[in-house]
Amino acid sequence: MKRIPLSITIMLFLVNHLSAQLRYNYAPYSFEAMQNYPFKSSEIVLTQVLRETPEYIGYEAYFHTMGRKMSLFVGVPRGQLEPSKGAVILLRPFQPHYNYTTGQAVEKIAQAYMLAGYVVIAPDFFGFGLSEDAPMGMANSAETYLMMPINTVELYLTLQRSPLFLSQRIPSSLRPLLPERFQQIALWGQGDGGYVALHTLALLGEPIPTILWSPVTLDFAHAWSFFRQQYSLIAGRNAQQFVQEFLRFYKVSDYAILNNLHRIAQTTPIRLTHGEADARVPLAWSQQFINSVQKENTQRRAENIKSIDLSYTLIAQAPHDLMKHTPNIVLNDIAWLKQFYLPY
Repeated sequence: MKRIPLSITIMLFLVNHLSAQLRYNYAPYSFEAMQNYPFKSSEIVLTQVLRETPEYIGYEAYFHTMGRKMSLFVGVPRGQLEPSKGAVILLRPFQPHYNYTTGQAVEKIAQAYMLAGYVVIAPDFFGFGLSEDAPMGMANSAETYLMMPINTVELYLTLQRSPLFLSQRIPSSLRPLLPERFQQIALWGQGDGGYVALHTLALLGEPIPTILWSPVTLDFAHAWSFFRQQYSLIAGRNAQQFVQEFLRFYKVSDYAILNNLHRIAQTTPIRLTHGEADARVPLAWSQQFINSVQKENTQRRAENIKSIDLSYTLIAQAPHDLMKHTPNIVLNDIAWLKQFYLPY
């Protein structure tokens, strides 16, 4: 029996003990590298009715991003005399796969915006709902996480440039009034969705009104690993190992929004709300983000550049589920949004 050379034994040991997520190349996803990414728009097709009420209709839909199909929830108000020109992209917080259904994570939020006259669009992201898996499959969920801002940018561009199409399976009585294109688009994100919204702002460089609830503002590696550590002891160890190895091979600031606030457009309006008793997303993250924005704005003023327009609300004794604790929070957000554009 031949003995395996020592060099090969050492190599196999290192590969086997390297986090599975670190066997991929993350260099193309740094903020600097993403400045040259060829973002593309697509078309949104509404395929079937998921929910129908006298006030709105919820549709299952899809579009293509990064060359693959991604399912969406699209909600359209009913009873209006003209199509809504305002849309809100809803970016959900972290959700496990096993009980996920399209639109479920943002259903109550979506209802409030639709009742106010806005069309809502909520992407499922790769591997969720009826979306295809990411190009490398679900084995590398870390890279899929990095793709979420790309998917959101391409969804934003699709809403700007292309009309929404209706499948022939949708009966005429359930075909809503739709605009040719949306003239005004806002972002809403909670938890991981807040992470995606902030990265989308930095990638697009457009002053998009953005509403954040308890956003994740960490760098990519720590953000991805944070919630995964709550799955199990093994998942926690793997997530911690991933962070340690990522820091060995990559410069963490290249993937951190706090180090790339200069990429957010001048006068971008951001409304941030966090619960004082949030046990899921630490309040300290939002405080650190606020301090970083204040520092960025000081630098901008010194260079005669317009500031990021950040407003912050701390809700006393509120947990992570802000809407359950403070039902009027969405109405306050909508009133804030209407300062920038009305739905019609």
